[in-house]
Amino acid sequence: MRAAGAVRRAGENRRQGGFTLIEMALVAVVLGIGITLVAVNLELIVPSTKMSAASRRLVALLSDCRMHALTHSKPYGVELDLDGSRYRIVTPLREDGVVALSREDRFALTWNQLPEGIRIESVVAGTAAPVTAGPYLVDFSPSGSAPPTLIYLRQEQMQKDFTLQVVGLTGRVDLHSGRFQPQVVNEASF
Repeated sequence: MRAAGAVRRAGENRRQGGFTLIEMALVAVVLGIGITLVAVNLELIVPSTKMSAASRRLVALLSDCRMHALTHSKPYGVELDLDGSRYRIVTPLREDGVVALSREDRFALTWNQLPEGIRIESVVAGTAAPVTAGPYLVDFSPSGSAPPTLIYLRQEQMQKDFTLQVVGLTGRVDLHSGRFQPQVVNEASF
């Protein structure tokens, strides 16, 4: 009688001790679905992150040029290539290190390419018509000021826009999500 009870308990333990093939297959299917959902969400997040990072890098570069202009009392600029979706720093010096006497003689550093799928859509300086092709120079004076400028970046895949605003007079650089239009201030505003 003892032996029969011992056998029964061993059989019960065998059934409760492991997983069936169906249970393991079900877990594999659930894990597969979870991994697929995470991968799909990452594909949506990565382009948005690239756009945000590229915008912040360009804001930092513009701000650095402004600070260099202030600290060295010389004009520094950022040249934008709207056709090539790239940008570079333009120094106040000639290639040989001597201070340039004209804008054409100023030495420019190497180009920085925006990530694939992100482009400089247009640049608007003050009330002028938008520039949509060719080069454009955002030039900071020795006092750190610059003409009021809006730089519109576009990411086609996500239909996402960012606006980089160079505030006139102070040269401060701000980043706005979307297509920012500054409020026009006139006498009627007061």
